[in-house]
Amino acid sequence: VDAHKCLNINQQCTMLLMKKGRLLGENSSVVAPYLFHEDDKYDISHRSLQCGRRADGFKLWFCDKIDDLDAQATLIYDRTTQFKKIVASDERFQQVLEDSPTHICFKINNAFKVNLHKITETLRRENIFVEYHNDYFRLVVVNACIIEKDFKEILNRLFEVYENQSA
Repeated sequence: VDAHKCLNINQQCTMLLMKKGRLLGENSSVVAPYLFHEDDKYDISHRSLQCGRRADGFKLWFCDKIDDLDAQATLIYDRTTQFKKIVASDERFQQVLEDSPTHICFKINNAFKVNLHKITETLRRENIFVEYHNDYFRLVVVNACIIEKDFKEILNRLFEVYENQSA
């Protein structure tokens, strides 16, 4: 579970839930010599809260204490599902990677030689943050307050920027 995307936690915080808890440690225990220096009496890396996932676990626990993370994750998931439906119903766009629960991936239909970097750069100046990968746009919903009208405005503005750059 990527809590950063699914739960709107600002910093990296990821967890893996397993039935057999020791299995992960037994199979993925890695020594990192660049982090831990046994010959250095001042090396506190093994005793540091920030060196490892303990700090991430604390962030997750703390955020759950101040907010209902389950309700927040459900709301963000619902918004993502809603946005995917809007993209799918808009003839200007085509969905790609439809099975991602946290990412909305889409491209502009019948568009060739699209400069995704220029489009996203223009949108960023307007505080619209859409990423891109290879030949498609990638959007992650992290604002639980976003509504259908906002989704449609993002798509309209994105297409408008595309048309202006294609002209």
